[in-house]
Amino acid sequence: METVTFYITKYWLARGIIKVACTVFHQSNSYYACSTDEKGDFWPIGTEAFPTETEARQRVAELQKKKIASLTKQIEKLEQIDPMNMSIKEE
Repeated sequence: METVTFYITKYWLARGIIKVACTVFHQSNSYYACSTDEKGDFWPIGTEAFPTETEARQRVAELQKKKIASLTKQIEKLEQIDPMNMSIKEE
């Protein structure tokens, strides 16, 4: 089976983009990149594994925008809380 280099974005926030030697396999109408090391990790191609560095970087840019939007929304929600006027509930 042919070995191909893939760029893994699954762990982009903690570890960055990872370059991995993989084989490609097909299962249930999806294609996966499977690492050739002893772990045998696998990632869906097109969402977590990309054949080019450029595609991986573009995906990380999309994920970064989504993460920033999510955190911004959380910050806005937290800023609306007034600790001095919040109700206290008994349990």
